[in-house]
Amino acid sequence: MASANVFVLRTCDGETFEIEESVAYVSETIKNMIEDGFGHDLIPLPNVSSKILLKVIEYCRKHVSDFESSKKTSNGDEKDKDNDSSKKGKEVVREVEDAEEKPRVEEQKEWETTFMDIDQQVLFDLLNAANYLNIKGLLVMVAEKVASMIKGKTPDQIREIFKIKNDFTPEEYEEIRKESAWAFE
Repeated sequence: MASANVFVLRTCDGETFEIEESVAYVSETIKNMIEDGFGHDLIPLPNVSSKILLKVIEYCRKHVSDFESSKKTSNGDEKDKDNDSSKKGKEVVREVEDAEEKPRVEEQKEWETTFMDIDQQVLFDLLNAANYLNIKGLLVMVAEKVASMIKGKTPDQIREIFKIKNDFTPEEYEEIRKESAWAFE
């Protein structure tokens, strides 16, 4: 049974995981399930395995502060918009924040590189989980990784990378090459 600030998730392979509310709310799908009354006992995730959910939870825990700060910014108070002294003060604060932000951004990039150092099947499963759980940042990060894998590759190289069988006959293949020559350049 989950407490008010902890939720239990059950994967397709029957494993259960307890996560904090702030971590759960990084996923729009889980957030909506909780707001719709699920989550008082158990939140089923029939499309996510335990191996992949561990990666998802790792991502969500790392990005809780990003999620919460974007929530505060979108609900922020903007009464002082036209006050010149307020603007100057905000500029100084922004400069200090920028100086503090640079090391955090570098650390974040390093973490993402390590996080995305996964085999291809895990990458695709993570892509599906990010889509199902509606975690935009994770979805973008994984999609960018997949895009980088195919950038500049020929269709045959892409088939080889993703182990896609070419089920076209040579005649069909030539017809497609003629119709869509731009795609083979």
